[in-house]
Parts: sequence; structure tokens; C-alpha cells
Amino acid sequence: MRIKKQPISQIILIGDMPPNSPEEVVQKRQSNHGGEPFWGSKFPVTNHEQELRQITEAKIPVHAFFVNEYARTAFEAISRVANLSFITPEKPQGTCQSQFLNVNDNESGAELLCRCLTRTTLSDAGGATAVAKYDEIELRGGWA
Repeated sequence: MRIKKQPISQIILIGDMPPNSPEEVVQKRQSNHGGEPFWGSKFPVTNHEQELRQITEAKIPVHAFFVNEYARTAFEAISRVANLSFITPEKPQGTCQSQFLNVNDNESGAELLCRCLTRTTLSDAGGATAVAKYDEIELRGGWA
């Protein structure tokens, strides 16, 4: 992860399966794309627990969207652990949560992603006041 090289304001995680175990990571690296010579030269060995620890330490919010119920428990756990680290009065709980993303419904899926990402971006740029104004506009029926 490049947290130290370049600031990251939020992470978007979308998936249909729970994360691989550390053992599965090693096994899959050995059996895909020519094995470790390919992976080792470009990507260090890591797993979701190591990455989540770095994300938590850096206090980066995680938007965890699962597209298959099979991934729900893992995505909820990732979201819960990651997002507890950055909740403040300016960034209240609920800014980012694990949610089901219906990829078969373009309108609701796009709306969900837009709303979540916009609230976090506004929180970073203008704090709770900017998020409250956005929420007020959304309650009135949007920008139209």
C-alpha cells in the first residue's frame, strides 16, 4: 500500500468474495501469472489483515461494498475495524459503512456510490458543515 508515498483520503472496496487467507495468498501467487517471479517483482506479499492495520493506523475511511451476500460478514468486519479509527465529531459514524451494492441496478448502485463518496469528500474539504448542507439538499430531493 502506498499510504506513505501519497496521501489517500478514502478507500473503495468492492467485492463478491471474502478476502483470501494468508495461506491462500501464497498459494495463488505461486499458481498465477508465472508464480512469484512475476508477483515478487511488482507486489510484496501481503494480506487483508496487514493492509487493514496500515489503513487503521493512517485513519483512512473505507467504503466496503459487497455484491454477493457470501461476502457480507467479511466486508462488515473490515468496515467496522477500519472506520472506528477515524470517527470524530467532524467525521461521524455512518459516513462509511459496509453496504450491499446492487450492480444489476445501475440507478440505485450509482446513487449509493455517489452519495457515500460525496459525503466523505465533502467532510475532508469542508467538515461537518459541508456534509450537513449536502444532506439538507438531498432531503429536499437533490440538486434539480
